Amino acid sequence: MYKWDMNVCHTWLYVKPGMGNVPVMVPKGVSPADGFELSHDSSVWEGPNMPPGAARECGNDGFLGIPVSC
Repeated sequence: MYKWDMNVCHTWLYVKPGMGNVPVMVPKGVSPADGFELSHDSSVWEGPNMPPGAARECGNDGFLGIPVSC
């Protein structure tokens, strides 16, 4: 559950885990009754300019075998 304004459009990208700038709500315990807390260990980047080295590789291009970003 990402924590951002759901009333506007967002430009976002998947990045390597922990390099995102969109906070995420994570469970505090094992049951929903335990509630949620805000974590900044995200894998989603909002905005056009992600930090260098944050691009998430998700496979090979199938022709040259080089890694491609998601």
